[in-house]
Amino acid sequence: MDYIKKKANFHAERSAQEAVKTLVNKHEKTLEARLSTMENRIESYFWYQKGELELKNIDYNSAITFFRNALNKTEDSTLSAYSHHGIGIAYYRLGSYDNAFNSYEDAIAYKEDYAHAHHNRGVIYKLKELYDNAIEDFNVAAKLFINERNYKKAHVSIERLKQVTGLLNDKDVSIKDKAERFIREREEQLKEAKKGTKKLQNEN
Repeated sequence: MDYIKKKANFHAERSAQEAVKTLVNKHEKTLEARLSTMENRIESYFWYQKGELELKNIDYNSAITFFRNALNKTEDSTLSAYSHHGIGIAYYRLGSYDNAFNSYEDAIAYKEDYAHAHHNRGVIYKLKELYDNAIEDFNVAAKLFINERNYKKAHVSIERLKQVTGLLNDKDVSIKDKAERFIREREEQLKEAKKGTKKLQNEN
């Protein structure tokens, strides 16, 4: 009887040890995964900052390489959007407009409310004389910039809207009407937003 009891205790103790070992291994793997994710995040931001620096240094090919390195290391959708946008800027300045357009598309796919990407995609649409698409993008960009209280950039997007409207011919009546409506709406939105900001500043 004692033998059976000892054997049962032995198996119970062994099972407990194995359970503890499994739990420890699981936690170690989780910790390793978290550390790996953290390392990738740090490295991806490092490459992104390098890309931004090379844009300022007018070394666009290096900027593209560094932004792609950031994309290879990150799982963060916002950083992916920023990196694709950086690639788009570099391609645009190199005169590679199709590649720039595709990069802006990728940026918007990761971050739909990315005002800068909408504005810059609108610039490409304007170059391609796809004025209806350009109008849509400049309108979205202006709206988003206003919501972000980036009034200077919002003004630029509204001015782009006006430029495109001026390029439309008499046959583009419906597009022109839409563009003029967008201009009125965004100018009114900008005016009201500035009023609201000024009121908050006065209250503080």
